[in-house]
Amino acid sequence: MRYFKIFIIGFLPILIIQFGILVFLETVYFADNSSYSSKKVENDSTKDVSKPKLVLEEGSINTSASYDGKYLAYLKNNDLLVLNLDNASKTKVSADVGMEIVYYKWIYDRNRLILAERSTDTKNDMFFKLYYYDVDSNNKVEIFNEVNNRSIKIPIYSGNERIDAIDMSTLTNAIYVKLSSSNDYSRIYRINIMAQEKSINTVTHDIGKIISTKRDDVLLYENSKDRKVFEYGNSSPLEVDGNSNLCLLGIDNKDNIYLAPINNDKTQTIYYGSITNKDWKKINIKTLIDINDIYINIKGQIFIKDTSKSIIKELSIGKETYYNGKIIGIYNNGIISEKNNEITKSIFQ
Repeated sequence: MRYFKIFIIGFLPILIIQFGILVFLETVYFADNSSYSSKKVENDSTKDVSKPKLVLEEGSINTSASYDGKYLAYLKNNDLLVLNLDNASKTKVSADVGMEIVYYKWIYDRNRLILAERSTDTKNDMFFKLYYYDVDSNNKVEIFNEVNNRSIKIPIYSGNERIDAIDMSTLTNAIYVKLSSSNDYSRIYRINIMAQEKSINTVTHDIGKIISTKRDDVLLYENSKDRKVFEYGNSSPLEVDGNSNLCLLGIDNKDNIYLAPINNDKTQTIYYGSITNKDWKKINIKTLIDINDIYINIKGQIFIKDTSKSIIKELSIGKETYYNGKIIGIYNNGIISEKNNEITKSIFQ
């Protein structure tokens, strides 16, 4: 018993010292090391990624959207600006030396534009030149006459003459350019697949909207004065259901032409069909509609705008989509609008 007491008295301090060392290591030494080696990791994939604000610059003109709604183009200070609506990046396309960009037109089924540039040297004969600009590759190419190894130059006959319409057949590569002057005198130039240009004869020089078929090479144009529609090469106006007071509304990717009989720029009827077969189909609208409130997209969908309610209604199914501010354009899947210089994309309902 005596030896046992001596053992306990001698061993107990050793246990106390060892326990104290373990507590120190656990609470101080190991704790400090772990604070440097462990760290809370934030998972970025769980964070909400807000879309960038899309702002249209002050002074922008001729704003329009690409067919897929990915890009918005506009003119400012004689340059072309292309805004990527996915990431808000912007590309500036400058004119060639001695030229200024005065007009552009999106090609209906791809992210490519036709540009028109005007010479700035007023001391010599002035002219327009045409270019292709591919947005995805950021490449600008002059439309050039390879056969005769020369630039295509559309002459300007008066200082106030301007380009106010371009359309093309994507299958035949024929391009039609409408030029107008301040006295409402218009003329049309045609550039063919060989990049050969010529002025074409039209029934009238009071020309309104022009439309080129996409699969064939047929040009339709309006007589703005008496509201007739003519096919190039035919001196008689188009007539549908005995009505020749028509306006051009649009065209789809199957080359169906959309027409409306009008009275004081209003209609309750839309006709569509092939200009080749003249097999016109009729669509009745319940109320009288201003023709400027009718939109036809390339898929052949017909939309009616109701400005008082800020909605676009798809005519065939009655679905309504709200938009904000002023409509810039309708693309394949929705509407692009602008209010206080802020751009909004609204997907069709």
